[in-house]
Amino acid sequence: MTLTDQLAADLITAMKAKDAATMSALRMVKSAIANAEIDARGSGKTFDDAAVLAVVKSYAKKLTEAIEEYRKGGRADLADATSAELKIIERYLPAALPED
Repeated sequence: MTLTDQLAADLITAMKAKDAATMSALRMVKSAIANAEIDARGSGKTFDDAAVLAVVKSYAKKLTEAIEEYRKGGRADLADATSAELKIIERYLPAALPED
């Protein structure tokens, strides 16, 4: 099963469970993937599972940066909400190597 298929299946599961946070996070990722796919088509590049993973990594990085900015700005509520969204997205990323 490709990463795109996994995202779609998990979105359907979240919709059935009425899990608003997961639905929102997965819809945002699917939207970012769709935009990247359109850009790739326009430039003649192929869009495979590695490209999907790159989009998911990029989206996770944006969320991490947003959390830092919210914390700097004293918006703990937004930082917590974005952090919850990041945890959902991190399920689709490969496990990071330890710093050791």
